Amino acid sequence: LARNAHINTEAPQIGAATYRFSPRTGAVTVVDDTLQAPNGLAFSPLPDDDGRGRTTTTLYLSDTGAGVPMIDPRVPWQDVPGIAWNGTRKRTVYAYDVVDDDEDGGAAAPWLKNKRPIYAAMEYVPDGLKVAGNGYVLTGAGKGVDVLEPRSGRPVLRVQTNFTAVNFDFVGAERRDELWIVGQGGVARVKWNLTGPVF
Repeated sequence: LARNAHINTEAPQIGAATYRFSPRTGAVTVVDDTLQAPNGLAFSPLPDDDGRGRTTTTLYLSDTGAGVPMIDPRVPWQDVPGIAWNGTRKRTVYAYDVVDDDEDGGAAAPWLKNKRPIYAAMEYVPDGLKVAGNGYVLTGAGKGVDVLEPRSGRPVLRVQTNFTAVNFDFVGAERRDELWIVGQGGVARVKWNLTGPVF
């Protein structure tokens, strides 16, 4: 569940959390309930060795808690004024290790471990989240998309836009080497050598 922005104005029935759905069993499990407003979610394209001979996958989650929507059941959704900014709340991308507890002799469901912040957006919130084929993490951050080194979160480059980037995706028939960015008041296309993940 993520924030409730411009969709309706009813108060949420349950708190914000990140869930895992098992298609095999139909079970729904909370895997993290510590974020103020979980939003973007992306997995690393290639597993890493965890140092103990096992492979782990990294899950990236963005927390857009600094963008606070108005939730008031008395206000029709058409009249909701938008998202207010609260700079004291979270605007962070976190990395987690996804470890299958079967390997530890535990429960059968994968769990998230080793939560660590890798990036705090300097402008607005990390809205939209993708991982490139080489492992770079991309997030919308105000008037642009920031490309981050996956382990440290260090910015590698910024694709500047003249509108607030809300979401984006890799496209292209063969290499997925175009990035389309959509947002408040604009659409942009970037043709570059960075490619999207192969599914």
